[in-house]
Parts: sequence; C-alpha cells; structure tokens
Amino acid sequence: MSSTVMFIDFTPMSKLYAALSVTMEDLTKRMSRLLQQPNLPKVQPLPHDSTAPSSKPIHSKKPSTKQPSAAQDGRKLPTRSKPTTRSDTKNGKGMTRKDPRLALIPRPPRMPGYDAKASMRAEYTGRPVPLLIVLDLNGTLLSRHPKNRQRVKLRPHLDKFLEYLFTRHKVVIWSSATPESVTAMLGKIFFPEGDAVRSRANSDDLMDWYNRIVAMWNRKHLDLGDFYWQNPQVYKQLSRLWADPNIQSTCFGGQWDQFDTLLIDDSLEKAASEPHNLVQIREMVWNEDDQGVEVLAQVAKYISRASNYRNVSAFVKENPFKHDPVPRDENTWAWMEQNTSDFMIHDDLNSDRRHLK
Repeated sequence: MSSTVMFIDFTPMSKLYAALSVTMEDLTKRMSRLLQQPNLPKVQPLPHDSTAPSSKPIHSKKPSTKQPSAAQDGRKLPTRSKPTTRSDTKNGKGMTRKDPRLALIPRPPRMPGYDAKASMRAEYTGRPVPLLIVLDLNGTLLSRHPKNRQRVKLRPHLDKFLEYLFTRHKVVIWSSATPESVTAMLGKIFFPEGDAVRSRANSDDLMDWYNRIVAMWNRKHLDLGDFYWQNPQVYKQLSRLWADPNIQSTCFGGQWDQFDTLLIDDSLEKAASEPHNLVQIREMVWNEDDQGVEVLAQVAKYISRASNYRNVSAFVKENPFKHDPVPRDENTWAWMEQNTSDFMIHDDLNSDRRHLK
C-alpha cells in the first residue's frame, strides 16, 4: 500500500503578508507625523445667517426645532443710527410670499364693542387730525425679489407718500418678517446706497422721517410661539398696538383706538380682528409695473379724507378703499399741493376732537 504526500507552497502568501505589513507600518508613521503637527487648519462653521447652501441633505424632512428668543424688543422707540443689514434667510432657506399659509392659528376675535362702534354713522368734522398709520413693508411699500431677498424694488413715488405721512400723521412699522428682514427693508427705504441715492429724496429728509417712526414691530410681535419659523397665516391685532404705552404716549389729547387708526396692508386676512381699520392696498409684485397708476397717491388721498371723520372705522366701513387702475388727474399728487392745510405740523393742529369720542 503506497501513500502520497502533498506539499503546499506558502511562499506567495508570505510575500503578500509581508507587503501588507510594510504598508500598514508606513500608514501608521504618516498618521503619527500628521497628528504631531501643531498648526492644522480648523474647519470654521458657517455663520447663522449665511446665504451658503445648507449642509443638511436636501431629502431631510426633519423639522426645525429652533425656538425664537424669549427676549422681546421692549417696544423701544427707534434709534438714530443706520440699521445694519443681514440676510433674511434661515439656514439658507427663506419664506417667500407665495408659499401657502398654514392654518395653524385660529382667527382672533374682535374686541367687545368693535362692530358696534364701526357701525356708527361716519360723522364728517371738516377738521383733519393726525391718525395712527400702521405700515406694512413687503408687498405694500416695496417688493423683494422672489429668489434673492436682498434685491428690493421700491413702490413708485414712495418718497412723496412718506412725506405726506410723516408731516401729517404718526407712523408705526409692523411687518410679519423677521427682525433682520425688517431692518434690511428699512435700510433700503431710508438709507439708500449707490445708484439709488440719485433717485431718492434728500438724505436729511429720509433720516428725519426714519427718526419719527413711533415703533418698529416685526414677527416677534405676532406671538407665534412654536410656529415662529413656520409659515402660518398671521394676524396683526391692532389692540396690541393700542395697549402699548410707548405708542399711546404719542397721541395728544386722547388715546389711539379704532376711531383714529389705519392699517395699510396688502392682506385682508391679517386684519381679521379689526377689518374696518384696514386700507387694503394692491400687492406690489416684483415683475409688475404700477408706475402709471399712482397707487400710493390714491392711498394718501384716502387717508387725508379719513382724517376728517370722527370715527375712521365707521368711515372705512361705509367707504372702503378701492384702487382705481385708470390714471386720472384726481389720482395724482396734484391734490397735495392744492390742500396745503392738510400739511400742518402736528403741534399746529387742534386737538379738540380727541375729547369728542
């Protein structure tokens, strides 16, 4: 009986193992040298308001958990310094005007007695008095580019409109945009730069008007809570303005209320709690031109008429603002020069009407 002996040559495997050992040893030495270098470059995080694309994967559906700061602005009066501008985007994503509004917040109820007062007869006095004018920004005074929110187009004849408001009435800014966006938009209006300077009013006038703003309210004043970074339907409750002592201190001989307050806004739904104090202006859209229809001239003339009535909410209910799309002589600014008495300074106005409510 014979037996067969099998011999296996392990030489190739030995060579492979030896080569792998040398490679691993070399990599270990290289990593050791790198870790011993003291000045390795560090990865810098992007700033919060950077317009660079978000590092999150685009397919991520995880909702943002960031909450708004609990600190309020304190409703301070405006300072005299030029506002600084920042991006209005959050993590590279902005909320555009055409995004659908989410029905997350119930419509606020009207104040007790509001409808009864608005149903009074609109009594004409013939003595114009200053009103509290609450101005929206985007879609009303200006339009932001749908893709680049830092590009802004101002409504035609905005300076004439501001001249009328600030020489005749008290003005509050209230936008549903974030504080940073409001600051940026106000900078475009009152502190023009570059080529925009040549087509604007005198810079001293713009600064003077800016300093006369009674209050600058933003998204934080809408009490959105957990919905701050979402896009719900929001409501500008004028009763919150009327409850603010700093704002009330600018009303001489009485107090601001539905008798002498007008909200200038392009949204009807935002005025759900005080609908008869709204002057609904046609929304300004970026790619549309309203140069020839004098939108702001018609609004200013309407405000001038309303200031002659004892109860502006009753006046608005009987005579809601209707924009005339056809250019007419009476819709231009000619009436402003013909009614110089309507441009009396606040201190020269008779305040007796404040006691007639």
